[in-house]
Amino acid sequence: MPNRIIKETIRSSKNVSDLSDFGFRVWVYLITVADDYGRGMADTDLLCGVLFPRRRNVTEAQLRKAINELSEHGMIQLYEVDGEKYFFFPNWDTHQSIRAKRSKFPAPSDSVNSSESICMQMNANVPVIQSNPIQSESESESESESKENIKDELFEHFWSIYPRTVDKARTRKAFDKAIKGQDAETLVGEMLNSIREWKASGAWDDEQFIPYSATWLNGSRWTAKPPQHKNKLSNLERLYREEMERNGKM
Repeated sequence: MPNRIIKETIRSSKNVSDLSDFGFRVWVYLITVADDYGRGMADTDLLCGVLFPRRRNVTEAQLRKAINELSEHGMIQLYEVDGEKYFFFPNWDTHQSIRAKRSKFPAPSDSVNSSESICMQMNANVPVIQSNPIQSESESESESESKENIKDELFEHFWSIYPRTVDKARTRKAFDKAIKGQDAETLVGEMLNSIREWKASGAWDDEQFIPYSATWLNGSRWTAKPPQHKNKLSNLERLYREEMERNGKM
């Protein structure tokens, strides 16, 4: 992902001027994480950690409000494909060169839930970030550094959300192994959804039945669904914990 610069027309843009301060900040931050086609994931739970890795006081509700504000002003287009939410910057290709052969995310035309009013925002005259031609020679290096930064941000978000984190170095090793060769943002989104499901089920009300963070990752536990009967879960978790402790893996 190349570095980007803001065009000077941003100062005279009515759409930009009408944004709230927080909405403007989210708009700029979204541009830094969009792929070379101006697309990205719009899962606000995931975006909280990606956009604001050092601002834990930013809530999902605040971010969702800002995303809706950007959509209403035509700054971004929101769409959904196969149950996943995405954003797209209108006229992105008008303001910058597209170097990548293909986008990491599906096109808005693949959407089945994109509303007509949102689609009309594609024609909005909104200034966006432009690639800096001076930095083109170091693009590969910048892309590699950017990917590592995203992985760091995703891990920190996982670490802040998971209810029983122990041994950060070991957990990071398990995290890197889990996302290797995968779409990291999508996979972490699945992990976060799984964590929410287990929390909501009541299965993790007692901390002793929550696997340690590295154990959960190494066992691909995000693919497991919480059982409907909490008592049965408790027995299974207790047996699992005892077995892991006997093997010295917890």
